[in-house]
Amino acid sequence: MEERDLLRRAQQGDRDAFGQLVSLYQARLRAFVARYVSRPDEVFDIVQDGFIDAMEHIDRFDASKEFGPWLRAICRNRMLNHFRSNKVRQNAASTLVDQALQETWGAMEDDLEDGAERVAALRKCVDRLE
Repeated sequence: MEERDLLRRAQQGDRDAFGQLVSLYQARLRAFVARYVSRPDEVFDIVQDGFIDAMEHIDRFDASKEFGPWLRAICRNRMLNHFRSNKVRQNAASTLVDQALQETWGAMEDDLEDGAERVAALRKCVDRLE
């Protein structure tokens, strides 16, 4: 069946037709996302979420246009959201680490002299290694 027919049927609610569209485009979209996202599980999640978005909004798709670029745009937006979300999580984790360091700095100052002696002893050991 031709892609245009699958699109028309998918827009009329035919899930099997949409499934065939997924089969046509999933490898290409995974390759597209994998150029920017290194973890395979994240690539699969982004593409899967992109297809879910496409299925939910297929009625808005202009069937006179190409379907592939529309799907790529959805996945691109999903990737951008993914990157933003990761950055927010990294910033939150960094803030928690900073807070923990500030809270424990007083205790660390007391151990600093002992720590310096340990580092010096470790350096001596490492220098003796071949």
